[in-house]
Amino acid sequence: MLDPGVAAPDISGANINPKAPGTTFSLAALSGRVIVVIFFAWWCPHCGNELKFLQKLWKKYQKQDVVFVAVHTENDDDHARQYGYADALSAAREKLIASGVRFPGIQDDSADTIFCHYDGPGFGWPQVYIIDKDHDVHSAVYGEESESATENRILDAFTSRDPIDLEMVIDMSDSMNNSASAGVSKLAVMKQAAKMVVDFSHAHGLTSDRMGLVWFTDDVSRYPTGNTLLPVMANANGLRNRIDAKHTGMCTALGAGLQTAFDVLGSSTRNRFAILLTDGMQDVDPMVHSVGGHFEIIDAPAEYHCSRTCPGVGPRPGVNITSYNTPVHTIGVGVTATYSPLLNDIAAATDGTYLATVDPVNDLALLYFVEVCACLAGGSPAIISHAAGTFRPEQCKSTHRFFLNRTIRKFTAILSWQKLGAGNLIFWLRAPDGTVVGLHNRIKYYDTYVMATVPLPVEQDGRELPRSGEWVMIVRGSIGSSVPYQVLVIGEDTGTHFEVVHPHRMYEAGDVLPLRIRLKEGRRFLAEPADIVLQKKSLREPLTELLARYPFQPALKKAKKGECEKIPGTVQLEPKLRALEADPRFAEQLGLNVITQSLREGTLRCTIDQKGITLPVTLTEPGVHTYRIEVRFDTEKNGPISRVTLVSVYVGPGAADPERSVVTMIPTGSGKTNGLMVIATPKNPAGQLIGPGRSAGIGLRIGKETPEHSIEDLLDGTYRITIGPGLAGSGKNRTVTLMFKDKIFWKGKMPTVS
Repeated sequence: MLDPGVAAPDISGANINPKAPGTTFSLAALSGRVIVVIFFAWWCPHCGNELKFLQKLWKKYQKQDVVFVAVHTENDDDHARQYGYADALSAAREKLIASGVRFPGIQDDSADTIFCHYDGPGFGWPQVYIIDKDHDVHSAVYGEESESATENRILDAFTSRDPIDLEMVIDMSDSMNNSASAGVSKLAVMKQAAKMVVDFSHAHGLTSDRMGLVWFTDDVSRYPTGNTLLPVMANANGLRNRIDAKHTGMCTALGAGLQTAFDVLGSSTRNRFAILLTDGMQDVDPMVHSVGGHFEIIDAPAEYHCSRTCPGVGPRPGVNITSYNTPVHTIGVGVTATYSPLLNDIAAATDGTYLATVDPVNDLALLYFVEVCACLAGGSPAIISHAAGTFRPEQCKSTHRFFLNRTIRKFTAILSWQKLGAGNLIFWLRAPDGTVVGLHNRIKYYDTYVMATVPLPVEQDGRELPRSGEWVMIVRGSIGSSVPYQVLVIGEDTGTHFEVVHPHRMYEAGDVLPLRIRLKEGRRFLAEPADIVLQKKSLREPLTELLARYPFQPALKKAKKGECEKIPGTVQLEPKLRALEADPRFAEQLGLNVITQSLREGTLRCTIDQKGITLPVTLTEPGVHTYRIEVRFDTEKNGPISRVTLVSVYVGPGAADPERSVVTMIPTGSGKTNGLMVIATPKNPAGQLIGPGRSAGIGLRIGKETPEHSIEDLLDGTYRITIGPGLAGSGKNRTVTLMFKDKIFWKGKMPTVS
């Protein structure tokens, strides 16, 4: 049978069905239409059953650009005469009439030419192909299936959304080899999540959806080569294998990766997107720079980390990245949160979304699927449920419950785990009435995950299982050691639309983030939640405090005269963060603090009106804030509606507080070589460190003048400001003023310099 995404061979010939209009049929003449093809034999009872419900579907969809055709492939006249027919063609006509078919039929020739073009003879009858509007094979099934399953496949091909082009832009720098947790690297977690996205897109996408891969490290590479993208349906194996085979380099050429994605997507006339993942700062050119209030990708000499630029990626100075008309959804990974302001700004500038996690083992797949659902748009597909846990060798099973509403027409259940030893996990599903669902050929097995797409309703043992209500996933396995795992359920539901929105602006510590939840059922906003659960994950200790305590020797570089000088602290911050992340002595401090609040339990407050629900969340400390939001509504018409999503915001430290900040002034030199050194540790009103990494925001004045000075970030929240030599007027008792983001946080008299 032909694989999805393959161009459908033509089907044409004289119409043999006396009950159907028209004398001929030609698939090639039906551009822009969805085609349903059944290959049948007159003597096949399963073919008769299939023809009968295809007639029902023809009656339902014939006015919606869906065309049906039956192709008869039996040519043995002697066989037909044994059963009283004049020949095989007469038997075929009688089969169509007896089944009530009112759509065209075609007789294949004696060599079964049409059937062979579809690779059909080796599989038997019936075979039903769904061909999409671009005349590519969308799906194919051998054997009798339920009417609802076939209708789901028709709806998949006939969906109202347009096909998309998606570039996965992935950081492959050396820091991706660092541990995410539980002995698993960020690289392994990323590869697993990216492969799951490919396979989900294969199961849930359109035949004509396309995807490409871009990797950036010291240089940039892409798959496939050239400015092309691949149809996911036909190339899922190739995409998955390329993700698996890729290895890391050293540096982070973020601008090169993003420019490559823009170049490939630039020729696309479809809805196009990029999903950009990184775990650190860009440190090799081309880079993304803020220029006059917007962002450009600019090539410049690579000064500190990597000595070479990325070949084949030309600079685009003066080009605003918004001119590429490509939303960039960004994902930040790990505790090295120096990427956050840039990723947040890139997403905001291009109408994408920004997400981040300090717990990639349990969150990264969820982050990816939130972004993918945003690309597919329209509120469908939507994430129904997400759970994470640890499966232990002594366990018999683990149970997870999720809720499906009536307008969901299919869902994909995914179980993934981290490979820490021998053994694998598996799952099965129970419907709301307790029936174990026969997954059979619906479930697919991969190295570290399994997934099953289930069309609804499920027909089993001659009856239709209830679709709405509480479903159960039962996880079992035979493993040698404890493994982290997670469960995702994603549903296709055009009857509802779920979103969480918030003002896109720069937040500071102490601000209130208003999360606005909207769940729309048809034209009506739902305003009576059964429960809302808000979960926040953060480090047990603020990252700035950990950096202040972490010992780190700044690197040196060779100067032109052979002497060594220190590399600026702004450049050294990223290596210090990566060293901290990889240091086993700080593993406990880098552990997570999880806070969960629930509306039903009375620990979460909100305001509700007729168009949404607002959660006022106080942002208590600087850094990355990521919130997992799970909502459930119980509706009489549609049953229980459950949705899950994530929201991330980057929070600045706020203003430096004069009473909390610590400043010391030290006179240096004497006479004409006199100068001044200022040691400043700015803190916000909550006593939290403003730095490191914020030297650009610090300013200094002496009296009304701004003397020449240098600022060194000591990477522990303290900044060394050096003024001079040659400070004159030391006896004039002038005032030294320190500012953070142009706001004064300290004033003092300049000490006497001898």
